[in-house]
Amino acid sequence: MNRLFDKIYARHQETGVQFIKFALIGVLNTSIHYLVFLALYRLAGVHYLVSSAIGYCVGLLNSFLLNKKWTFKTVNVRTDFEFFKFVVVNMVSLLINMVTLQAAVTLMHLTPEIGQLIAVVFHTCANFLGSKYWTFYTAKKSA
Repeated sequence: MNRLFDKIYARHQETGVQFIKFALIGVLNTSIHYLVFLALYRLAGVHYLVSSAIGYCVGLLNSFLLNKKWTFKTVNVRTDFEFFKFVVVNMVSLLINMVTLQAAVTLMHLTPEIGQLIAVVFHTCANFLGSKYWTFYTAKKSA
């Protein structure tokens, strides 16, 4: 019975550590996303939705590399297929971000800067779940 509890504890401990790492990388990538968004929107006059999309994509590659190597530690996996799944998860997350941002600006009459902060919360949850249970899940099991 103790072995069962040890296995359950170890699994939850691993997930907790992964979540903390994912969150730290998320803070970095969210900062990159938001800074690029602000630079393009305020300094270059690019439409706020385009600015957000570009900012999101800038953090995408950084996020993949850090999560692959540090958070989920996948090895012996076809990186191209893993990256494809990562991009799919991130595009769904980006869609959630854009819909939330658009709703915040047009329906709630918030500024794009505040709307973007709200959108980040929603897309981050979708991104973690997709990364943990699809993108890196298969790779982790085969490692």
